[in-house]
Amino acid sequence: MPEASRKCETWVLLCNLHRKYTLPWLCAGDFNEVLLSHEKLGGAPRSETAMRDFREVVDDCGFMDLGYVGNKYSWRGRRGGNIVLDRLDRAFATHFWLALNSATRVQCLRANTFDHYSIVINPKGITGRPCKPFRFEHMWLKENGCGKIVRAEWLSPIQHSNSPLLCGDKLMEWSKRSFGSMRKQLEEKSKLLEKAKFAVAQGADYEAMKLLRMEVNELLDKESLMW
Repeated sequence: MPEASRKCETWVLLCNLHRKYTLPWLCAGDFNEVLLSHEKLGGAPRSETAMRDFREVVDDCGFMDLGYVGNKYSWRGRRGGNIVLDRLDRAFATHFWLALNSATRVQCLRANTFDHYSIVINPKGITGRPCKPFRFEHMWLKENGCGKIVRAEWLSPIQHSNSPLLCGDKLMEWSKRSFGSMRKQLEEKSKLLEKAKFAVAQGADYEAMKLLRMEVNELLDKESLMW
């Protein structure tokens, strides 16, 4: 549990490190503080004095906020019965670091089982997903259609060298029909869940968010069966 009374010790430590060393510096993690009021949603307003102290440390250390790709708020919790969202986790870098790693990007990843979202820092930037090769999914074994396709293909009277490839293609087509795009469904439901969290933090009913979280968790359980 963070001790607010010792936060000033962290600020002093960061400033001392800045004065002592002149190396390229990337500083990231849970700072348990926001820079500006719009980085907090729900609950009581954040202390202007606390935010100003954080901004002064950032300025004194010559830090630049690396921003984010993904979710704005990296922490969620309850305070006094209210849902609160904060951007507590972030990454800073000095000009020296950015001169050597100008493509550096920060990605905030969704998490439905922890109060903090993970942040991933990639000095080479964030690239798109490569084309995924065929792979047999464990969850297919729970459906009768999988066995039927494999038996039909291998018992076919016409056999040729690319039969395994044709079987794989047919399994992929069947999977899309039977399961849809699991990751697409998860992405869409996760976005709806994020919107519901914002709404609850602003006073909306909690039940809708609870139901969406259950749906997302069910999709995550199914996705966990995928290799």
